[in-house]
Amino acid sequence: MKLTDVTIRDFRSLFVDDRDQPFSVHLAEGVNTFVGRNNCGKSNVLRAVSAALDPTYAYERVADTPGPRQFSHPVITLGFNANGGSAEEKALLVLAREYEVDLLPSVTPQADAGRVVLEVSFPPSETGAAVRREAILGTGDARPATPEAREHAATIIRKLRSTVGFVLISSGESLESVLEGNFRAILHGVIRDRLSVDFEQAEQSRRDYITGLQDNLLGPLRKQLEDVLAKLFPEIDGITLAPAVSEIEATLSNVGITIHDLVDTPLTAKGTGVRGGVLVAMFRYLAENATRGMVFALEEPEAFLHPAAQEDLRDNLEFLASSRDVSLLLTTHSPFVVTRSKDGRVFALGKDTAGRTRLSGQCDGHEPHAPLIGDLFREVTFQELIAQATAVPDHAKGVLLVEGDGDEAYLKLAASRAGRPELLADILIRPVGGTTKMATQAVLTRAAIDLPLAVLLDNDEPGKQCRDLLKGKFEMTVKKEIISYKNVFPSNPGDFAYEAEDLFPPSLIEDFIAANGGEQALIDGKRRRPDDAFHYDLNSSCKLSLFEHLERHAKAEHLGQWVELILLIRERLGLPELEAGVSPPVDLTDDEADDFGDGTVLVLTDRLLYPEYLRTGAIVLDAELALPEGITHVAFYVDGAVQPEVPAVVARYGHLQFAAETVMQLRSTGKPVDAAVADLVKITLDADDSTASSSRQVLLLSGANDSGTLVMEQPVVNTKTTSKGKALAWAVGQRVTSYRVLAANPTTTDELEALEQ
Repeated sequence: MKLTDVTIRDFRSLFVDDRDQPFSVHLAEGVNTFVGRNNCGKSNVLRAVSAALDPTYAYERVADTPGPRQFSHPVITLGFNANGGSAEEKALLVLAREYEVDLLPSVTPQADAGRVVLEVSFPPSETGAAVRREAILGTGDARPATPEAREHAATIIRKLRSTVGFVLISSGESLESVLEGNFRAILHGVIRDRLSVDFEQAEQSRRDYITGLQDNLLGPLRKQLEDVLAKLFPEIDGITLAPAVSEIEATLSNVGITIHDLVDTPLTAKGTGVRGGVLVAMFRYLAENATRGMVFALEEPEAFLHPAAQEDLRDNLEFLASSRDVSLLLTTHSPFVVTRSKDGRVFALGKDTAGRTRLSGQCDGHEPHAPLIGDLFREVTFQELIAQATAVPDHAKGVLLVEGDGDEAYLKLAASRAGRPELLADILIRPVGGTTKMATQAVLTRAAIDLPLAVLLDNDEPGKQCRDLLKGKFEMTVKKEIISYKNVFPSNPGDFAYEAEDLFPPSLIEDFIAANGGEQALIDGKRRRPDDAFHYDLNSSCKLSLFEHLERHAKAEHLGQWVELILLIRERLGLPELEAGVSPPVDLTDDEADDFGDGTVLVLTDRLLYPEYLRTGAIVLDAELALPEGITHVAFYVDGAVQPEVPAVVARYGHLQFAAETVMQLRSTGKPVDAAVADLVKITLDADDSTASSSRQVLLLSGANDSGTLVMEQPVVNTKTTSKGKALAWAVGQRVTSYRVLAANPTTTDELEALEQ
């Protein structure tokens, strides 16, 4: 049984983004390696898994709830895949299938595909203290609603825990502390399962040994004590002497290990490297002999090992993870421990300006991953440079080297949002991890492949130094192979240091700064550009948040300079000439429909939500109500018609605790959206005391007169009928349609469905 998916909402630094999306990773069959700088949140991923799998986890509200979101509570969701190979797994899947059939009788149970999903949350109780709540999720994240269903889910969870063992090894943890708790219980279980006859014989020998001590060595002493005490205290009629001989399980936990080399040395006196090797050997023993699944979570197992030993450790861990029922997650600061196996996966983590842990990149172990682990060491190895230089897909007709992942992301965003994907379809864009690596990568790439090559550089000091190096020592030409962001600006007095962000309208960058704490929080400085706009020196920590802002707000008309740059790149690479300009999405009847042409609209049928939206600009939903992913707008189906107002989702707050402290914390952030939600919570609490301490989800929506709200020319009247002509509800509960369909102003639901098709 394998752990396949981890989704973490509001646990420590792993809290939802501005679109209410949680941290989520899909795990590989082999070693799953989490890399990144100190304090980026790697250990929090393992702790979250521990919080879900270890029922004794000591939840601490202040420490485990995100600092910026103390009004929320953690929700951790783990997906497992079972192949039904063991009797335990088969029994688990039977229970899970019965549960899902009862919960959602019309939906194919995910247990049929061997999938079981566990959700563990820590919501506050009525007294404010956190409680541990566990659930088994059905297809579509359905949750148990009745006491009978919850009891059925509890039975499945108990069976899951007996089928899957979990061990967390924290950074720097001693071997002695490891041989306690879950590891100790699993080791004893494996020994009992695999060596049951020997175990029982050992236990019988222990009992015989105790009996021998009592009858022989201690017999005379017992007789002497009985005689003396009987005379002094006639009421005493016997004495038992019980020698302290530990049970077999306790004895196994206290086994001493001695290492024999030049001298015999107890393991406790050996260095941490040797002790770590013993631990890995124990892991392998468990993996090879266990009769149930294992989830191992290791923090920085490479501590105090030299590079060659770290590579041996990596090979041992990859062998361990190759076992059918072993899931392995580890964090590391060492490039030598990062998995190289095609069955493994590498996850690069970082933090944005809000202190939120984000997944900044991922790749399979056998793929080039030097950009992901660049922060672990100063330079990539020569072998990886060669591999990176020679790996070119068949569709590529030219290669563009850029300084970092952000440059690649901006280029692709510009081509996509401008409606010109063909501009980059035949270009391989390869980030190299900074200007210090650009020259080496450029020379290797030019020597290794027979395709045209160009490099794209910032016009700052490092970019200029790299340009001079490429031009001087390696004879690359500024007119052909070396491109700078300054090339798309009409004039450049003083050789201004243009960078990628300068190609977006300054207003977009200024809006981002204003919405995320202002200049003091986000920039190291600013300078006046030749066109009188400002260039902002953004902190490296906010680059990911900036991209998300641009992804949401950049329109086709904002991308003229980017398209001009891409056309210049194509020209320098000698690729077929394409026409200039942008191609916005197909025009709809609404002039601004190009903003949300591919948007997803959630249609809600609760008749109370529509007036609630008109009154407050938001809607409050049950915290456990599962909503589709990626919704951009909300519509309301009321009184047999879809109402004209289709507001945009401005912000989404899942599992928001309605309490006075939540109001204070939301207002303290200084963000307008948080202030609006704080007002909503306060109004709700003032109007209805029963909502106090309850957990809800809130969708903050654009107002009826805001530009982000689509207002159709008329309601969409329901014309759906049965085959006999009887009126039939068009939607019950929830329904999803597209923004593009509603923007075409259908007058009936039949017309709407025809547009959907």
